[in-house]
Amino acid sequence: MEQLSQQKILDSKESQSKADITLVSDIFCKLEESTQFYWNFGQSHFFYRPGFGTLHCRYFSQKKNQKLLVIAPGRGESSLKYSETILDLQDKGLDILVLDHRGQGFSERYHNCPENGYIENFQDYIDDFRTVVDHFKERKHYQKTHLLAHSMGAAIGLAALLRDHTLFQGMILCSPMLKIKTLGIPAFMAKFILLISEKIKLGHRPLYKKLSDVRGGFTDNPKTSCWERYHHHLEMDLKHPQIKIGPPTLKWLSENLSLSRGVFKERKKLKLPILLMQAEEDSLVCSKAQDRFAHEVENCRIIRLKNSRHEILSESNDIRNRAFVQIEKFLKENG
Repeated sequence: MEQLSQQKILDSKESQSKADITLVSDIFCKLEESTQFYWNFGQSHFFYRPGFGTLHCRYFSQKKNQKLLVIAPGRGESSLKYSETILDLQDKGLDILVLDHRGQGFSERYHNCPENGYIENFQDYIDDFRTVVDHFKERKHYQKTHLLAHSMGAAIGLAALLRDHTLFQGMILCSPMLKIKTLGIPAFMAKFILLISEKIKLGHRPLYKKLSDVRGGFTDNPKTSCWERYHHHLEMDLKHPQIKIGPPTLKWLSENLSLSRGVFKERKKLKLPILLMQAEEDSLVCSKAQDRFAHEVENCRIIRLKNSRHEILSESNDIRNRAFVQIEKFLKENG
């Protein structure tokens, strides 16, 4: 795939008004600025995990900051993808820590499944997460630590908090993966199919052959309606091929269903302030499960973002700006 350039993008939009073209240019300039900020002002840290290998995280710190914001990406995402979010929040009096979950981003891959989304046990994600977060909390003894998490990262963060209620003092969950959509297959049938697949050792098989099988370019993608951010993320995959990852495997899906059930079962134990941001047009995770979670968890407020697809923090400016108004308000109220 040929690397995209800003000029080609502008040429392909020649029928747009001058104002629209200016907006496209502004978005790409900001995305480039955020990428440079990620590399110039962050520090990479690596953690060895026995039986697996190394985990990567990126840490942005200033001596004056006394609060920590942990960012937990979703499945298949790298810490680099959150560079724009980091840039937007870097002047809010927060140190920022963004993790690469095992098997994705700049962390090491599973040697027996390097190309697709795989996990031996979701508990590994949780243990990794707690190890890294605890390390940085102890390093600076922050007054407060908050979580900003997307999709699978939200499920991991919730599971970690249920095992240590002191881990965070507030959580912002974007499109949390409390229950994934199983494409019309009843949950009990999906579980049975996955159980059989594990018994006959098909856990490494991807759910589909390649990304284009379920995402036919920008028009049909389920993640974002922002043309510029969609293509910028594709270009980052081309520049840094080590962060590119294929579809999830059957084993990942099986572990995912188990984790989601566990988190949902224990949801009423959660007492800290939670902001749940729901994407109105989410086709990947179940909105009804999010509604139920928000209504039954004591201190959870739900915000429904109109017209948003799954990746709220990578959405078009109007949607993204509404989300950041809520994020900054939450951080201020619970700071």
